[in-house]
Amino acid sequence: MVCVVKATGRQIAEELEMGSRLLPNQNGGFLQVPGLKYFVNTSVPSTVTTDDKGMFTGVTGARRVYNITVLNSATGEYEPLDLDREYTLASHNYLIKNGGDGMNMFMNDYLVADETVADNQAITDYLQYELGGRVSGAKYSNIRGEGRITISDSEIHIWDGGVVTKEPTVDSEGVMTYTCTICGETKTQSVPRLESSVSVAIPDTGKNSENAFYLLLCV
Repeated sequence: MVCVVKATGRQIAEELEMGSRLLPNQNGGFLQVPGLKYFVNTSVPSTVTTDDKGMFTGVTGARRVYNITVLNSATGEYEPLDLDREYTLASHNYLIKNGGDGMNMFMNDYLVADETVADNQAITDYLQYELGGRVSGAKYSNIRGEGRITISDSEIHIWDGGVVTKEPTVDSEGVMTYTCTICGETKTQSVPRLESSVSVAIPDTGKNSENAFYLLLCV
């Protein structure tokens, strides 16, 4: 049955960490997340801790889930998850109320709606009333999904176009700095020195050729 709860961003981050702890191995508790996007680096050993019943107790070290973003329904844009903000979250009672798959982080949270409809009925209603009975269009045309979850065995960086943080001169190279749009990490690349050019200026000396001279100008 579908439940709706008020949860903090921190609890959501912990839920994703718990669900991703066994990757790349199969895990029935791995979460599918409409309205969220996140990355998982499986090269980072999971530091999730559980009790003797397999219930979540915490994260003691590095996290393998990063760059969690939440869909802003008003703007249609994804924004960074705010760990201290309260969000409205919907799922089934197995997870929300019973701590299914060890995810007990929502069990004591405020229930906005309690066991409204069966989860399969919620899907049926979405197909019928939201999609008009047809699954089509660009939103569902890619059989691999919308790319909400990215799993890799290394941390992924997507670099911006870069900005010149040190201008090059004829004497020294400049510096271009790139920033990762996912995690904010930066990298630098050298910008070649400016080339020297030589021009010759010959003033108008009139008839007095004895006053003629040449000026070499390097720029």
